[in-house]
Amino acid sequence: TQGRDPVWILPHPCYVYDALFLECSIITCCYDGILRVWNCVSTSGTADLTDELNGHKGYVNAICYNPVSGCLFSGDSRGVVIVWRLNEKTKRWCQARTLLINGLQDIVINSLIIYGRSCLIVHSQDSVLRMIDATSGVVLQWYKVRKIIDFLLEQ
Repeated sequence: TQGRDPVWILPHPCYVYDALFLECSIITCCYDGILRVWNCVSTSGTADLTDELNGHKGYVNAICYNPVSGCLFSGDSRGVVIVWRLNEKTKRWCQARTLLINGLQDIVINSLIIYGRSCLIVHSQDSVLRMIDATSGVVLQWYKVRKIIDFLLEQ
């Protein structure tokens, strides 16, 4: 709205591809392959950077959270999904495991969505939607998304 300043500006050294609001935190993922955790409940009047999560080898452009399992998922430009868990003692996110999904090696992950209690929908740059069992990393189903231009050319 006119005349209003943003509440906070979260400084990043590169492009931010996705952000997730989670309770009193904002989690961002970036071109440099790092997820950043910002505390929104601060006495300083700004959001404080509380953690940087490393583990990706490519840029991270998709994140989602499963409230049932308490897991955070991040997907990158090399087709890798990392599962993160919050350590209750330290209140810091820790890498729980890496999902190397069949058929996704070196394919950019565009978005991640939690479906149901334990399924992860992965949309990738090869125009395939993969339904993954978030516990095991096994591909349950995949759907080839037909490009509209291909469809129109066939008509």
